[in-house]
Amino acid sequence: MGRHRRLKQPRAERALEAGEAAALRSALQQGLDVLEAGVAPLLDAPMATSLGSAAIARLWAAALDAVASTQMLTMTTLAQKLVDNCAAMSGAQLAAAMGL
Repeated sequence: MGRHRRLKQPRAERALEAGEAAALRSALQQGLDVLEAGVAPLLDAPMATSLGSAAIARLWAAALDAVASTQMLTMTTLAQKLVDNCAAMSGAQLAAAMGL
């Protein structure tokens, strides 16, 4: 994911600033830790390799949903939505595993 550092905004695209890239990286790591501990090194692997991991695939889905559902796209808003989505997925997985 390190190579994909573009922030899409309505009608504009720009490179992420250093602070934004760090905030996004932190949110990705937090979200991934919520989904499955110990797979953070996959964040630096090629995307095709990473998406072979169920946790990374869920992280990608959480990121896509965060971008699609966030009206005001600031890095803080996006990062929080990403972590919230991962927590919701983790909770749903736990509930399913418990037969709820």
